[in-house]
Amino acid sequence: MKGKKEDIIIKPRTENQYNAIRSSADFVVLTGNTGGGKSIALYYAPIDYLVKNPGAKIVCFMRNVSDFWGAGKVADTIKQIYPLVDRAVKRQPRDPIGEIIRNQVDMGVKFYNGSEIKFQQLDNESRSVIDKIAKALQSKRFIFDEANKFLWETITTFQTRLRADSIGNAQIYLAQNPERNCPLRTLCGNGEHGGGWIAEDGTPIKDMDGKVMYFFMHNGKVEETYFGRTKEEVYLKCKNIIDKLLEKDNDMTYEDFILSMAFFTFDARDNKVMLAKNKRYRGLTANSATAKSSYENNWNYSIDDEDEEEEESTPTELRPEHIENMFRMPAQEEYIRKTEKITVDMAFMGTDNMVLMHWIGFHCDDIDFMEKNTFEQAVNRIIFFMSKHNCNKSQLIIDVQGDAAITDVFDLYKKAGGVGNDNPYGQYGFAFSGAVSATGKSKMNFERFKDEAAYLGINMIKCGLITFDPSLKNKRYTHQKLKREGATTICKQMIFESKAFIFEKTPTGRIHCLPKEKQHYSLKGLSPDLIDNIIMRCGVAYSVCYEALAKLTGHSKMKFDANDILNYINMKPEQNMIKDAQTQNKITLNSENILNIFSNL
Repeated sequence: MKGKKEDIIIKPRTENQYNAIRSSADFVVLTGNTGGGKSIALYYAPIDYLVKNPGAKIVCFMRNVSDFWGAGKVADTIKQIYPLVDRAVKRQPRDPIGEIIRNQVDMGVKFYNGSEIKFQQLDNESRSVIDKIAKALQSKRFIFDEANKFLWETITTFQTRLRADSIGNAQIYLAQNPERNCPLRTLCGNGEHGGGWIAEDGTPIKDMDGKVMYFFMHNGKVEETYFGRTKEEVYLKCKNIIDKLLEKDNDMTYEDFILSMAFFTFDARDNKVMLAKNKRYRGLTANSATAKSSYENNWNYSIDDEDEEEEESTPTELRPEHIENMFRMPAQEEYIRKTEKITVDMAFMGTDNMVLMHWIGFHCDDIDFMEKNTFEQAVNRIIFFMSKHNCNKSQLIIDVQGDAAITDVFDLYKKAGGVGNDNPYGQYGFAFSGAVSATGKSKMNFERFKDEAAYLGINMIKCGLITFDPSLKNKRYTHQKLKREGATTICKQMIFESKAFIFEKTPTGRIHCLPKEKQHYSLKGLSPDLIDNIIMRCGVAYSVCYEALAKLTGHSKMKFDANDILNYINMKPEQNMIKDAQTQNKITLNSENILNIFSNL
């Protein structure tokens, strides 16, 4: 009949979209090249849940507010799917089922049954900010669009808010284009900590598309994730860990602690609706600078690759000459401190190296490392290294990484940092934990103790206070993830690792170092295992000593090499590099105090 209104049918466009929105997995990963239709699937998926649960809320996270609005952004995608009122435009749909809300305090979509999709910006991922946002949210569905822009720690933090009185499973949807430098490349790859959806060459494995895999993620860490085709297979891989959890919650089974993940790849070739109106779209993407991702679906591609030729111009704290300058015997005047320490950057059952260093003061004379070791092997290697240098447990500084077992084995004091001298805990060694708050007044300046220790360590390197035996410079160093043929050297690896140490200021004005995950990305999947030992060694020396040196030379920050200061004090004019008269006067006036600080370092 003329003028009769037809019902609007909302439905998926492709079979893969249909399969993805019906997935009941705890984590649903939607990926693929541009134009494949993953965004349609991502924002179509919530409708069944919202229809069945009037008043329910789904939260969509994006990095920036601008990602929600504008041509082709989130709001436009949602309006393609649902008839929604949008007061920013003149033309409105017939029979709308909801409304777009552009108020920055309450952004999103409100449906007329009382349910909503809330838009949440996450441009600050500091722990305190994320915790505050998370505590204000509660839902059974979270969406992370462009998931590669978020820290994995941020995503897993919101897992604790997946609860509500509504009907349906709790789920997290993750959507992004293929990208090498992100957590999903590891979690969805076919490596030790992956579910096996992506092949070594970066291409999605067709037979695995849509398949559900099960996993357990210890403490939310990607490098401690165990995958399997069944929950039982996962349980057998990490039985010791899960059994400890069952001791606390004996009303649960191991299956309750194991989660599921499904991976779906969307290809523009399958999006017939889009191609009918944009036949040459694939030709355009094949000619683009991002063709490996937008056309080929290659997970070994990274948007950062285009900047690799410019890496040398990237502002970093350390330069190669700073690292090379460390490999020298300290001058007799510098070699005052005789305190012996052994630092250990722990690693087992993962891809990082375990690195051990022996120190006399701030001079390292021996380095040892292990690849692919078990916990037992790690403990035995530490004991051997202690025996080699005739050291005891009180001289250990170990990065415990939250592992209580290593703390108990070596009687480590469960606190990081120093309190005025180098061995305040008597018979106990140090359990270095970078996640705790900074020391004393430094809490006002640094996000965490790790940031404070890193800042102190990097600046002590730059000032020439850290030295290594010259024989260690060309010592062979291997790592299972090294892409170079054969091995590298200690010096070269340190120069490579130094790229990961960049300091920024948070919105609150505190200093923080590049987070662990971003360090992994900048180092192509490796960790700064060697330099982390230096940071541990410096971290247990009270930072006030360093600050005092700066003040005694008349500056707010240390500006001179330790050799230069000592040369001036010892009246060696031919070697004097300090020309500023005011600084010279300050050093002369405070020479005794300066020498005392050097001796206490």
